[in-house]
Order: sequence, then C-alpha cells, then structure tokens
Amino acid sequence: ISTETSKLDILLGDVMGKGILAALVGAGTKQCFLKVLGERCNNTSSAPLAPALLTQRVQQMLTPGLFELESFVTTMYARIDFDNGTLVFSDCGHPPIILYDSSRKKCSVHKGKNTPLGVQKTEQIKESTIHFQTGDLIFIMSDGIIETNSLENEMFGIERFCKFIESNHHYAPEQ
Repeated sequence: ISTETSKLDILLGDVMGKGILAALVGAGTKQCFLKVLGERCNNTSSAPLAPALLTQRVQQMLTPGLFELESFVTTMYARIDFDNGTLVFSDCGHPPIILYDSSRKKCSVHKGKNTPLGVQKTEQIKESTIHFQTGDLIFIMSDGIIETNSLENEMFGIERFCKFIESNHHYAPEQ
C-alpha cells in the first residue's frame, strides 16, 4: 500500500463465529481498513498512518456496530520496512508474530498489547516493533495453525510451531 517500494503493509483478521454474519463482519472490517487507507491516500501531502493510528481509526468506526452485534474481530496490521529491518504492528487479540532469528537459530514470539476490536468501547491502540535481518523468517498467521488438534485432541500450539520452524527453516516457503 505504501508508495515506497521498500515497505509492505499486511492486514490479517479473524471474526468471532462462523457463517453469513461472520463473513459480513469480516467484509465490513476489511472495508473500514480500506476506507481509512483510501482517505489517507487521497491526501497526497500526508505520510501513511502508523499501524496503531490506522487501527485506532478503524476501531472507532467498527466498535459501536460490533457491540450491537455482540461480536468481535481480531486483527493484525503490520508494516514491514525492508530498508530499516523493522516490522511495526498493531495486534488486536490476534495470534502472535513469530520471528526466526537466523543468526541465533531460534524463534521469538511477539504478541501485541491490544484487545480484539469490539471488546472495549474505548482503547488506546498500541503498536510494537520487531527488528529483523536478512535471512530471518517472519510468520504472521491466523489461529488455524496453532489451534489445530491432533488425533489425541492435543493442540499444536505456539511452542510446537516454533520447534517446527527451527527444524525446517532451511526449506523454501513453497516446500
């Protein structure tokens, strides 16, 4: 979304529930993010909104309707700056970001500090920063991976996923 080619913005979300209502809430959430981004893009003299400010605007737009629907949405809005080696994100109840540090050959787990959109009427959205280097791997995901159950009904979990990454980091993503 950024006009600078060294930056990449990522939005990931998950709506409470299933079915038509959840699909509509998900589409509405995406539309709110696009609206805020579009307003900013139309103002060519403005720099892109920081992830926390952008999410704050979306939260203000969505929360009254989510309260009415008794629903909530987890979101992760991240901006990766490849030139500076930073990932700045606002996490609203979403699963954490995992960074595989290629120099230490270890994973670290990075969780934001915000509640899901629609849980609190007012919340000051905070953002976090992760520093990375060439060769590191960044995993931004939904809960589908870590909440998958084995045949013994045991959840896969973050720790097991980190061990999987540490053991298989050398494979290309498509492998």
